[in-house]
Amino acid sequence: MPGDATVDVEIVGCDRNSTSGFATRFELDVTVRACNARDAALTLRLLVWVPNNVTAPVPAFLGLNFYGNQAVHPDPKIRLAEGWIPNHPELGIFDSCAIDASRGLYARRWPVELLLTRGYALATLYAGDIDPDYDDGFQNGAHGMFDASGGKARESDAWGSIAAWAWGLSRALDALVTLDCIDARRIGVIGHSRLGKAALWAAALDERFAWVISNSSGHGGAALSRRCFGERF
Repeated sequence: MPGDATVDVEIVGCDRNSTSGFATRFELDVTVRACNARDAALTLRLLVWVPNNVTAPVPAFLGLNFYGNQAVHPDPKIRLAEGWIPNHPELGIFDSCAIDASRGLYARRWPVELLLTRGYALATLYAGDIDPDYDDGFQNGAHGMFDASGGKARESDAWGSIAAWAWGLSRALDALVTLDCIDARRIGVIGHSRLGKAALWAAALDERFAWVISNSSGHGGAALSRRCFGERF
């Protein structure tokens, strides 16, 4: 697992007229720097919506996304993901780079306006900012910050992508608690599929999360039954 790190938070964008004036949308750069001889750093891009019609700090949902923050909502002002993203030939994504056509790609999975009308904030960041979702021998992302194998093979129980994503969720939580409009005591973590596994692991390791909602996390996650086809592990 990773060692100690420092977290610096910078608000790089603020739209107080987001979602037709109902919410304020923040974009944060969360710079995580390893406290080791390598002094490596990683920047996580956190997207946050907070309802405007409130008078006290609000509870929040925090979750990872698979295609970049722009895929969560069609707002053209949201920054496109930088770095590697999965290809999506149907949308014309062939070079592993985010394009405008990916805006709102998975908006159906992120009921932004519904949560805001119920008085919740919503925060998300791209899992690939923490650990890109392809096999390079764990040389990039969070693993590249902390792991110095010196050419040695990784241990069989070394932390993998799900553990890295869970670690990144805690770093996002570090950033959220700096916002006065968020109730630091009522931040829950959410996730779907492998990101549901990451949400469960984050909540298990970080007791600051007030609740966890994991959807379709499968075996190794929160599966209640086992079967002899599909995902069995």
